[in-house]
Amino acid sequence: MDVRESAVTRTAGFEAFVEHFYLDTVGKVTIGYGRMVPNADAAVDLPLKKNGSDADDDAKRDEWALIKSKPAGKPASYYRQFTKLTLQESDAKAMLRENLEGSAADLKTRFPELDDYPNDAQDALLDMMFNLGLTKFSRAKWPKLFAAVEAKDWTTAAAESNRPDVQEERNEAIHDLFVSAAGASLKLYLAARIVNESFKDQIGELSSFISGGQGIEKFFPYGITKIKLDVKAGGVEIDFEISGPEQGKPSVLARKGKS
Repeated sequence: MDVRESAVTRTAGFEAFVEHFYLDTVGKVTIGYGRMVPNADAAVDLPLKKNGSDADDDAKRDEWALIKSKPAGKPASYYRQFTKLTLQESDAKAMLRENLEGSAADLKTRFPELDDYPNDAQDALLDMMFNLGLTKFSRAKWPKLFAAVEAKDWTTAAAESNRPDVQEERNEAIHDLFVSAAGASLKLYLAARIVNESFKDQIGELSSFISGGQGIEKFFPYGITKIKLDVKAGGVEIDFEISGPEQGKPSVLARKGKS
């Protein structure tokens, strides 16, 4: 799946932006939109600024070590007094996109058919993977949700998506994405039914045309005795073959179809 800009914007709205290093609730150095910085070397890779200019590597390492030495469990604003380096919000959003792309890759390991899901369902699942992580977002911990997703039952997925430890607005937003996916799937199904019926009518007319012996040479020139076609349109697939006069009576056979 592609990480859409709407997903980046939505996630940014739920993850508070902090321009300086701080410690999260478990004591990990963090910055931007919840970007964890595991060590001083990782801090060097960040586009940090000092008084508007690029910070040097030593300054990044020193500030990471300083914040790491502070007590955890404080509000992010508490650590501002110890910092001199900052991260611009535009850079933080670029880093957030990188994190979301990593979460999307993790999500594909959980749901191999992810690319076939409606966009809103993809975005809902991406938010959950980003927020929970690969270890916590598993079938063992979310059995009903995983079963609903694999069945493409987006209404049930919406009901099973609630996370008790995130803000109500975020849960509601993800719930609504799943509900929207359910509506999109219904529209696609109805459209596929219409296309499917249309193909049936066209194939029926073609069958009558050939069976009546009309224009046989147009369909089977140069000794061709059988034509196989695989038609895909509007989410509908029909695989059928047309047999020529040398196979007996000309006919059209729909071999398989799905919508």
